Amino acid sequence: MAMKRLLPLLVLTSAFLVFAGPAYGCSCMAAEPQQMLEFGPTAFVGTMTGVAPAAQGPLGAQHLLTFEVEAVLAGEVPAEVQILTADNSAACGIDANIGTRLAVFATDEGGQLSSSLCSVTDADTALNALGPGTPPTPGGSAAADGSSFDWQAVGLGAAGLAVLAGAWLLSRRRRPI
Repeated sequence: MAMKRLLPLLVLTSAFLVFAGPAYGCSCMAAEPQQMLEFGPTAFVGTMTGVAPAAQGPLGAQHLLTFEVEAVLAGEVPAEVQILTADNSAACGIDANIGTRLAVFATDEGGQLSSSLCSVTDADTALNALGPGTPPTPGGSAAADGSSFDWQAVGLGAAGLAVLAGAWLLSRRRRPI
């Protein structure tokens, strides 16, 4: 009798764990370029030359933005670089058109640079605040293969299935009369 009352609760709880998606909302606090370096220690001024879908990330769909680098403000950046960002501005993805010139402040996450809407600013503002920068590193581009895999989601899905299977097995047990 207690199992009949517990089973719907288990199913509902596991459904929340398995099917719940992230809630998006982006709000950026205005920051000076010097402050942006604290959160994005790799910085450059460049022109966006391309955009392509990337693998699903922990916060949802992502895009890979390609930039032709004009000046490096911090860190080492090649002449062409790809930046991983959320696919829309509501999820704090960089919202720019091809041909847009920006200062991008990025973090290195496992060999892939990533940034957000809150970590870009007007190129001239950044150059005035941080100086002219240095030329980009000669050579190839820093590209992502987009192969990041979300093991946490797989674990949560497996745990949810295990709970459902356990509840189903318990409900199928024959009860003595």
